[in-house]
Amino acid sequence: MVGLLTNRDPRTAIGVRYDGKVLLITVDGRQPGYSLGLSSRELAGYLVSLGVKDAAMLDGGASTQMVIENETVNRLPARERMLGGGIVVIVSKDLAN
Repeated sequence: MVGLLTNRDPRTAIGVRYDGKVLLITVDGRQPGYSLGLSSRELAGYLVSLGVKDAAMLDGGASTQMVIENETVNRLPARERMLGGGIVVIVSKDLAN
C-alpha cells in the first residue's frame, strides 16, 4: 500500500550500534502538538544519527508501546490495546552492575 512507509506514524525499531549496544526505539505519533511521528526514512536517519549499523523496523502505529518496569513510558495515541507479540528484556541484577 502506497504511503504506509512514507506517512509520519508512531514507529518501533531495534538496532545494534557499532559498539555492540542494542537500542530499542519507540517514537510517538498521531498527536498534533505533541508528536506527529516519523516516516520510515526519517526513522532510518535517526537510527544512523545514533550510530546504529544494523536495524529492523518493527510493528508500529497503534501497536507502538514501550513499558519499563510495568510503566508505559511513551504517550499512546489511543487507549492501550492487546498485542499479539513483543520484545521482553530481562536484566539480571548480577549483570546490571
